[in-house]
Amino acid sequence: LGVIGISFYLLSSLREKAQRPRETDGDSTILRRAALEVNRWVKTGEMPTLGITRGDYATNTKFCTFCGGDLEWCQKGEKETNTTTPPVELLPPGRLVTRVLGEKTVCWLWYSASLYSRATGGKDGIGIVRAGGVDSKSGLLEALHRYEKQFGCEPFQTYPVTLDLSDGANCEAFHTGHFTTSAVLHKVLWFVKASNGSTGNHIQLIRGDQAAKGIEGPVDVKCTGGPVVCRSTVQCPTPNVVASMNVRDIWTPGQRKFDNRAYLLIASVDPLVVFYRMGHLRYSVLNYKGSEDLDFNVHVTNPRFAYNLTNDTSQFIKPFESLRDELIKQYGPSVGQMRFVTLKQSVMNAMLSIVYAVRGVIEHKELWKDAQGKRFKELNITSWSQVAHAGYELRWSYLFMALDIAFDTRGNAFVLDVNTGPSFYHKMALPEWFRRERSIMMREAADVMQEVAFKKVYARAHNSTGWDLLKNLQLPSFWLPLYNEPNGGAARGPTGDRLLEYGACPRANPL
Repeated sequence: LGVIGISFYLLSSLREKAQRPRETDGDSTILRRAALEVNRWVKTGEMPTLGITRGDYATNTKFCTFCGGDLEWCQKGEKETNTTTPPVELLPPGRLVTRVLGEKTVCWLWYSASLYSRATGGKDGIGIVRAGGVDSKSGLLEALHRYEKQFGCEPFQTYPVTLDLSDGANCEAFHTGHFTTSAVLHKVLWFVKASNGSTGNHIQLIRGDQAAKGIEGPVDVKCTGGPVVCRSTVQCPTPNVVASMNVRDIWTPGQRKFDNRAYLLIASVDPLVVFYRMGHLRYSVLNYKGSEDLDFNVHVTNPRFAYNLTNDTSQFIKPFESLRDELIKQYGPSVGQMRFVTLKQSVMNAMLSIVYAVRGVIEHKELWKDAQGKRFKELNITSWSQVAHAGYELRWSYLFMALDIAFDTRGNAFVLDVNTGPSFYHKMALPEWFRRERSIMMREAADVMQEVAFKKVYARAHNSTGWDLLKNLQLPSFWLPLYNEPNGGAARGPTGDRLLEYGACPRANPL
């Protein structure tokens, strides 16, 4: 009996070991094991094995058309024709947050347009698609105005005064001085930007009292005419161009302009589940002398420009928490700490105003269609192919977004720009704290997306919204909850108050 018992134990151990997920598992094995683990999850509540797998990663090079050099850097060493296998560091089964990944692997996660997970069947299962399409400044402005109109909100509370110059009335009002001739606004600085620009090269600076004199550069053509007499160097409307006013009474600690690059992870659009990171600060390396200063380098906070002037990145990339020190230095410990808490609350409300504005855009746009139904295979649950009812839609995708935020001296946050393909800053000698935070952020984001995707796809296959499943996520420790629709909506902010709810109107503290 003893020998039989030992033999049975050894056979059971070998069988269990053989069933454990392995890095070398083939696509069919991963798909088959995913089906078995779904059944285990239903019975025991134990989550399926996470882990990035082989997949159709050919879209990676198409997702961010302007960052080809960045992608080339983080894919260096990989075969150019290899569009199915991610970096080998990602292939072992298990959560990524427990691992240490190389810089190029983190870079690959940063730019990847899709993920394939063991939890959703791997390459032969369902891909987790990263959405985009909300970077357009004019499109974002339209979405913000639509929300404001729907709920009766005042504009320009969480973003600067901005005009879409592709609208003829706005364009003529701007260039004829009808919008900028008041005593308050005529010397205010405006940033004239390409609607789809993101690197800073597309920006022109102009003061309000000069706007009616025309702008030299890409918008130099003639006016539409009519009762308003314009210079022949301005055409209205001007397609794909917006004009944003410099934040009034902008806060410039140490007489240098800065912005807060914060991050959003919209893990699910329907139902809405959002996480956030306060991110870091990006400083100009030149002193700010006021809105009369038309030196471009004084105003730009993109680190690529600063790096041309100094390779000491600690001068222009700083932790978000350093703002607390600035406020304490200016107001003392008690008031400074209170103002820092209020500032964080303002950032989170500004983030939510952007999320609410783009939500309607995301829910109704299709990312792509898959007419052949590739990757949608049976997994021994009702039918995962139901997810492909009309092809992949953005509501089944996720967004990883960067927001650039400036502050006025009252601590109001103003979103300057939104970017769904933010730079990795891969050619810079970055501070160690920055690289460590960036790595944790991307590893946790990948884990969150795998869990959310599994629960949503499972719910979809069973004709459920997935609300109950998304109430109880294995919350990350680095990304913080901003909004969870199944759990009652907006989170509570650092002041203890509930953050901006959907349908509510954001309000900046008056100057």
